[in-house]
Amino acid sequence: MELESNLNEISTSWTSNLTRKKLAFIGTGVLVATAICISVIVAVSVKSSSSKAPLALSVHKEKMNLIKDEIKWVSYSSEDYSLTDALAGGTGANGKTVYLCRAKQRANKKNEDEVIPGTFDPTDSVCKVPYGDKANAHSEFELLVTKNPTRLVWVEDKHGELKKGAISGGHTAYNEELYVTRFKYYGFTVLGKLHLAHNKASGPVDGLERYDAYYDLLCLSDYAL
Repeated sequence: MELESNLNEISTSWTSNLTRKKLAFIGTGVLVATAICISVIVAVSVKSSSSKAPLALSVHKEKMNLIKDEIKWVSYSSEDYSLTDALAGGTGANGKTVYLCRAKQRANKKNEDEVIPGTFDPTDSVCKVPYGDKANAHSEFELLVTKNPTRLVWVEDKHGELKKGAISGGHTAYNEELYVTRFKYYGFTVLGKLHLAHNKASGPVDGLERYDAYYDLLCLSDYAL
């Protein structure tokens, strides 16, 4: 009987220790699981809160749309055009205000059109663009219009040193950008293009394409969007 009692006591003690170990192990497991759950909750919370992060992007898009609405090219013809909100570029050879325009010009070496910025003089109602060493007159054209001219600024430039925020006014037949420029020729303003491959501006003057390495570049006044 004494032996049996001792065996029962040992068994009970061993079972008790085993139970305590199991409980300790289970408790540890619960703590680990709890920690994992907290981590997951935190991660999900951070991830879900990041959906608000693109707020700056939405502001950027809104600002771009605002600029798009305020600065645009409008199609006209010599018989039907309006200078309302048209961007004045300076004073032409006849002492009258000239405006920024652009027109399609057939490329010499490629059967495609180029879109070239140039000078619109209301006295003859045509858009003259520089191409092929000539001033090419077009009766179908676009005028650059804006309801807020303060968004645009003329910046001094030279030798194709392109400034940030430069306005693209067209492209070549090879999809090279043509930027909007102006320069002085014998005291009057010539509006034309900057082709970076040429490192100088060109514009229509007296039936010819004239060049100048020193010019003004049309840029967005607020280009840090």
